[in-house]
Amino acid sequence: VYVSLGTIYNNAPEFFRLCIEAFTDSNFAAVISTGGRVEPESLGPVPENIIVRPWVAQTSVLRKASLFVTHGGMGSVHDGLYLGLPLLCVPQQEEETLTALRVAQLGAGVVIKRSDLTANTLRVQAARLVAEPRFAAASQRLGETLRAAGGAQRAADLVEELLAARGAGPQAHA
Repeated sequence: VYVSLGTIYNNAPEFFRLCIEAFTDSNFAAVISTGGRVEPESLGPVPENIIVRPWVAQTSVLRKASLFVTHGGMGSVHDGLYLGLPLLCVPQQEEETLTALRVAQLGAGVVIKRSDLTANTLRVQAARLVAEPRFAAASQRLGETLRAAGGAQRAADLVEELLAARGAGPQAHA
């Protein structure tokens, strides 16, 4: 399991402690990225099946994960779906809530409101997302559409084509 609240609303030591509690004595190995605002040492003792770091190479960790516990930010959601992972979304703000609800609507994950979050809820929903193949199947289908769209390179090419068509391409800034 990979856990991250992204880069903006990640000053949440209580959330990270809940994740540690949820995955302690579980069948999960977890990697928790605190985002740099919460020092891993401040979270207390961490069992051997959990790694807590300020930062990790997100896509590298996601490639080895079976579940992504995320805030539901657009970049993280795209990373998780691109790699076909079910998402357990715990939104921190309104935009993330909308994105998370869409993930759930498309069957690629579930949403837990912060007000409903407990270690038990987190553990139960994580186990459900991994055990029920429909979540991974939906995420993999969505990932196929993202990969077929061409990714970041295709997006950059389209922006350059648009700028060139308007006479404002990279050469216009030279």
